[in-house]
Formats: sequence, structure tokens, C-alpha cells
Amino acid sequence: MEFAWNLEDGKYIPIDCKLPDVFSLLEQYGKSGDIPEQKDLKNEIIKKIEKEIKTVQKYQNQTNTIDVCILVVPEGILEAVPEIVSLGRQNNVFVCSYRDIFPVVYLVQEKYQHFKEQGDIGAYSQLIRTLFQILDKIEQKTNAIQTAITTISNANSAIKKQILVARQKPMGIEVEENLVDDA
Repeated sequence: MEFAWNLEDGKYIPIDCKLPDVFSLLEQYGKSGDIPEQKDLKNEIIKKIEKEIKTVQKYQNQTNTIDVCILVVPEGILEAVPEIVSLGRQNNVFVCSYRDIFPVVYLVQEKYQHFKEQGDIGAYSQLIRTLFQILDKIEQKTNAIQTAITTISNANSAIKKQILVARQKPMGIEVEENLVDDA
């Protein structure tokens, strides 16, 4: 973590701005006139930002931090890949430019103070929000597991079909491929 904003009650808002290799990708993106190359560079930038979002998330909900983090990126990245803002929000990470850091910190601090002033209701609201974030992460992981299971099942079926074909050919039995596909 680069630094944090002190909320004056022993809690901090983690702020990170380490972005290895993103500057060179952004420069290549700006110089490129080739649309497919720009698309590839944009995808690389997104992957790197996603990785940084996951990195900064490890500072959320620690004993001295709140459930929100901030990732600061160059304005050019926000212009080239504005969807990273919503990608961050899905993970309770505000993605903003260097110019916008102070308004974002101010808003996060005000929201935090509002929850504190609400007492138990604010604490419960924050707890519920955190639980929903955890549920979203669990859902993403179960969806990934389901996709993997489907892939494995399809591969297993294909292997079984190939075994069936291989066993029947030495016996002189010709199997039509469409019959094997239905097996």
C-alpha cells in the first residue's frame, strides 16, 4: 500500500497507486493507430488494473482500515479504459485519477462519518454491505467452478467417445461419427 487517509478514529482509507508496466502500455495505446492492436493493449491494461484492484483489496476490512480502498491511476488510463471504474466499484475499490483523489477521499470519508453517526444502524448497514460483497465473491467463484465442471464433463464425454470408436474399429465394426456423438 502506498499510503492511507487518516479518518481520525484509528481507521484509514487505503490508497494505492503502484501500476507497473501500465504507463508503457498506455503510451503504446496512444501511439497505435491500429484498432486490433489498441484492443489488445486495452485488454492488457484491464488485466493489469484488475490485478492491482485485487492487490489493494487485501487492505480492506483490516483492524485499522475500512471496507473501501482507492486505486489512483493516470487520467489517460481512465480515458482509454473508463470501464475500470465500475470494475473497481464491484470490488469496493474506487478507481480515480490523481486529480480526483481528494474529492473521492472526501466522499468516502463523509460516507464513513455518516455510518458512524448512525450508530448501530450504520454499523449494521455497513456489515450488510460487506456480507453482500462476500456473497458476490462466492457467487463468482461458484460460477467459475461450474464452468470448469462443464468443461471437464465435455472433455470426459469426448474422451469416452474416442475410446468407444477405438475399441470398435479393431473388431471390424464401423461406427458412424454421428452415432458416437449421440452416445
